[in-house]
Amino acid sequence: MILFLGISIPLSFSTVPFSYSQITQNHVIRSTVTDQKTSESLPVVNVYLSETTIGTTTNSERAFQLSTDFTRGFKLVVRLVDYQSKTVQIFLEWAGNEEPMEIEFCLERS
Repeated sequence: MILFLGISIPLSFSTVPFSYSQITQNHVIRSTVTDQKTSESLPVVNVYLSETTIGTTTNSERAFQLSTDFTRGFKLVVRLVDYQSKTVQIFLEWAGNEEPMEIEFCLERS
């Protein structure tokens, strides 16, 4: 109850559980990055969504997983020193409980 200018106003709030994840769905992109010539997996490759701060690097198994709630198209950039960068345009559409998108990248030495 709030007292405003001598008048009491009863207030009632109902709480509804709310979670950001309930209104957005994350798309998951998984990948490995290899050398185009030798087919060896590459360590510590930078992977990020162009024009954002969303990114990651390949892990000890030389793979990465990146999550985004973007529903519009975006550019995924894969970059490693001494290799030519690769940029791929990706369009994701959420249609329910989908499996992660799997992509394989092969980088060529500069």
